[in-house]
Amino acid sequence: MHGTIKLFSGTGCPALAEEISQYLGVPLSGRDIIQFPNENIFVRLHESIRGQDVFLIQTTSSPVNYNIMELLIFLDT
Repeated sequence: MHGTIKLFSGTGCPALAEEISQYLGVPLSGRDIIQFPNENIFVRLHESIRGQDVFLIQTTSSPVNYNIMELLIFLDT
């Protein structure tokens, strides 16, 4: 590992992300995920992750299309 651990959660599984966060003793990092009326998704991180070890917790279960798009947009952020 290169830096401190940053743990983020998508909207697909917040309870699982919280359990993992507590188990690891690493707080979830802040983020905003906004879905616009035209179904576009916007993700903003509350802090810089440059040089950090980042882990993203997100399911790809139903609704599959939304969760996969959110995951891909989150990764691009």
